[in-house]
Amino acid sequence: MFGTRTAFYFLALVLIIFAVVGDVVLNHWAKNSGRLWHLVVGFLLCNVALSIWTASLKKGTLLEAAILYDVGTNVLLILASRFIFSEILPRQVYVGAVIAILGVVYMQWHMPVPIPVPPDPC
Repeated sequence: MFGTRTAFYFLALVLIIFAVVGDVVLNHWAKNSGRLWHLVVGFLLCNVALSIWTASLKKGTLLEAAILYDVGTNVLLILASRFIFSEILPRQVYVGAVIAILGVVYMQWHMPVPIPVPPDPC
């Protein structure tokens, strides 16, 4: 359906969305509702994200997946903290997010094309 790189970025995007929504639901459970279904839905979404993470490792390197996940979730959680939960965040948080995004762009721009490893015959 997709090329390997396109599939990797698609999986990373879906993974980040599931992880962030799961984190937001768990935060809502912890701070507001205390309802069991918020806890269960939050854990389910985070486990779906973990499953997608596992699939993304087949399409890219561990380093790429880890950095994209970390930066993507942190940036979306900063936005969720500010606009959903109305938390006041210091400027350093926003500056750090911009620097992290620039770092990911730089890393992806200069990432060598991975050499395919043949499957183990055993």
